[in-house]
Amino acid sequence: MQGLDDKRLSYSPGLDGLRALAVTAVLLFHAGQRWIPGGFLGVEVFFVISGYLITCVLLESRERTGGVGLKQFWFRRARRLLPAVFALLLGTLAVSVIFYPDEVAKLRGDTLAALGYVTNWYFIFDHQSYFDEVGRPSLVRHLWSLAIEEQFYLVWPVVLALLVGRLRTRGMVVLLLAGATASSVLMAVLWSPEAGPARVYYGTDTRVAGLLIGAALAFVWAPWKLARARSRTYATALNGAGLIGLAALVYLHVELDQYHSFLYHGGFALVSVCTAVVIAVAVHPSGQLGGFLGLQPLRWLGTRSYAVYLWHWPVFMLTRPGLDVSIDGWELLGLRLGVTFLLAEISYRLVERPARSGALGRAWRTFRDGRGLRRWAGGLRWGAPLSAAATSATVLAAFAIASEPPAPPEYLSVESVRIVSPASGQALSRAPAAVPVGTTSDQGAVVSVPTGTAPGRPADGPAQIYGYAPNVAVTVVGDSVMVGAAQTLAAAIPGADIDAAIGRQAQTALDILQQRRDSQALGEAVIIHIGNNGTFTAKQFDAMMQALADRRVVIFVNVKVPRSWEEPNNGVIADGVHRYGNAALVDWHSASVDRPELFYDDGIHLRPAGVQLYASLITKELAAHPPPPPLAPPPASPPPPTTPPPPEVAPADIPVPVPSPQPAPPTGTPTPTPEPTYPPTPTSPATVPPPPPPPPPPPPTPAPTPPPTPPPTPPATPPPTPEPTPPSTPEPTPPPTPEPTPTP
Repeated sequence: MQGLDDKRLSYSPGLDGLRALAVTAVLLFHAGQRWIPGGFLGVEVFFVISGYLITCVLLESRERTGGVGLKQFWFRRARRLLPAVFALLLGTLAVSVIFYPDEVAKLRGDTLAALGYVTNWYFIFDHQSYFDEVGRPSLVRHLWSLAIEEQFYLVWPVVLALLVGRLRTRGMVVLLLAGATASSVLMAVLWSPEAGPARVYYGTDTRVAGLLIGAALAFVWAPWKLARARSRTYATALNGAGLIGLAALVYLHVELDQYHSFLYHGGFALVSVCTAVVIAVAVHPSGQLGGFLGLQPLRWLGTRSYAVYLWHWPVFMLTRPGLDVSIDGWELLGLRLGVTFLLAEISYRLVERPARSGALGRAWRTFRDGRGLRRWAGGLRWGAPLSAAATSATVLAAFAIASEPPAPPEYLSVESVRIVSPASGQALSRAPAAVPVGTTSDQGAVVSVPTGTAPGRPADGPAQIYGYAPNVAVTVVGDSVMVGAAQTLAAAIPGADIDAAIGRQAQTALDILQQRRDSQALGEAVIIHIGNNGTFTAKQFDAMMQALADRRVVIFVNVKVPRSWEEPNNGVIADGVHRYGNAALVDWHSASVDRPELFYDDGIHLRPAGVQLYASLITKELAAHPPPPPLAPPPASPPPPTTPPPPEVAPADIPVPVPSPQPAPPTGTPTPTPEPTYPPTPTSPATVPPPPPPPPPPPPTPAPTPPPTPPPTPPATPPPTPEPTPPSTPEPTPPPTPEPTPTP
């Protein structure tokens, strides 16, 4: 190992080559190379290498001196790591203050966490994800891995000093492997795709397995304990195992990604085991893999891997394609790598190597023991740059303390929107009112809808949006992209209930939909736009569709977001839409890709032109699924005619109402009348009460038209009949001439 005064722990070029491969994987992953989605696993390779080498150093020191030498060990670690980190923080703060003042306030807390080597826990408690974030990530986020290593360097030497004399090698190996197993199990238990991987990815307790596996390997495979194998079979098997381990590492880097559940259920542990196999072969005298990994280009990059890792992240985060620079592809990758390697070489030659070789200590001794010109020359040589660095750090710290976080951009000035139309049956709450416009009940019709009505943004003219039936309730759930288009959608869909918020995750949207289902507050149609702020899993998609199984149509809008989760989220949405009959897709990604004029500077949120296209696509898809026509009422008996029947209708065909308004007692009188055309007129006052004014006398001949007024209505209590004898003409027998029927 280079830089140590140890004679027994010799330098292994194969480990530097393995470092080079690991940092290359990390660089390609952060550069957005999709063919290596597991490039972040290179950090796990670093963990195993660090656990192995640090434990070897501690064991070698104990064998040589009889003690671990904690003070000397920690001093060497600080001299190796701290100067380069201080240079990085100083340079990052300087660039932010001069060119990116809006980033300074956010960088303040991150810098303090980095100085204390607690970056990983700071990000956990601050709910910052390594993979999922909209906007520019922290320029020092990558220091989370160094924080885990430093925490290990502080704790593990103490544990080793306490246990190594009490437990034999086998006991220490069992203890370390048990700890690695417990860490991996804890990762599997705590990991939740809905909550995201931040807790298990950043946590020291869930990521220490790689360091412990490397430490366990050091107890049984320390370099000074290895001898060249005399058996060719042994050497062949050893080299075969190394090739298999290296091939497995390549495969895992290419096949796994941060969304793969296997990664958190043993995937990280498998990477650590494969790395341990490669290390074992690389440091063995009979292993040929060490010679391959120790080739000069890999050795050059491996010796500078620490500086490359430190400087690559801010360089990459300040050169985002389409946002910070106008180039992309291999051109941008070459620019990024060139700047990174240049800064790493400067840091390696001017900071790391002098500090590791003890230059500062020698300069101090020269100044302390020197006399005259020699003393002042030595002091000027090292005092001037150190004084300049201290002054710069003080000034930058003052700027960082005084800086205030910038106001959110205009298009993010509204954090959440809730627009509830009267048609949804609920009240409007905490959102600007929907823009009142004329509506149409024709599905697919086009209405003019004002756009650009977010606070502080003037309208820019009408947009052609597909109208929708005003009396149909539509539930709309979305994130910050939906916030910007909420009023346009509310105007085009009069029955919409829109609920959108900045930073909304898929799990939150699922909870909202389930709550609406339970409270019976879902519309007939549902529109969902989720996945811009993080992962959207197939499990969450299925849970949404289970909650919306009885909805007529569920429209999903896929995402256009320049982040690593864009492609997997769109894949989940496309696959899910194909699996459910009542699901439909709005392909927002295809409609807006390579159209920067639709978006603001972040490449996600919509300008007025983007709002128009966005709302047009959604309302067009909604109009393609119109509500079914209302059910026809059950057939009813035709109402009686309001006018007399035509003359040509036979009088016998005219129906007579069953409950005749002409009761039998008054029509049937004791004395039959000689005229069969009309019923007799009652003559006895005791028989019937006084009738209303009598109708006009009947004509002498039968007429087809009945008299204009009906016969007198009997009283509530029928009068007594004078004689019980029935009338001469039976009542059920129709008269030979048409009987007058009452007009309804």
